[in-house]
Amino acid sequence: HGAERLRRRVERADRRALAQVFRDARRCDPSDALAQLEVLLDSRSRERRALVAEAVLSLPVRRLFLPFLPALRRRYLE
Repeated sequence: HGAERLRRRVERADRRALAQVFRDARRCDPSDALAQLEVLLDSRSRERRALVAEAVLSLPVRRLFLPFLPALRRRYLE
């Protein structure tokens, strides 16, 4: 129904925004770490996803992720 459709739409918007943040971050820091972290966000393990979310906030490009923090926490840490 409507609530579920809205939730899926928000999730897709979050995912698109996060993918863009990762692209921007890789331009600033071209190491392999960011690409590997982005892949791990799709892990089935909630603990692994939470670890990735915390890891990106400890990187030098952390400031790029800060505006996305509420969605990051909602999607990966709850």
